[in-house]
Amino acid sequence: MGDQNYLPEKIKQIPTTPLDESVVANYGLELTITNKVGQESFDAVQKQPGVQELVEFTTTMGYLRMLAINANACTIDLPDQLTEPVLPN
Repeated sequence: MGDQNYLPEKIKQIPTTPLDESVVANYGLELTITNKVGQESFDAVQKQPGVQELVEFTTTMGYLRMLAINANACTIDLPDQLTEPVLPN
């Protein structure tokens, strides 16, 4: 991936992953942080998983971000009777 100046310093320290995973992870980070992706990131993901997977991944990320915005805006709390352990912050 090319220039990663858009990434906060903390995120630049992501552990090394296999190339096929890091291409998708970097695409997702770029999309999340900047709300768009550069041509280099787009081309890299398009070559690895393929066009259909790229579209599905992008759509899934958008959907999950929409859910997060709703949850944050409406201050959705955890239910009183939890059946699963709470994840760490």
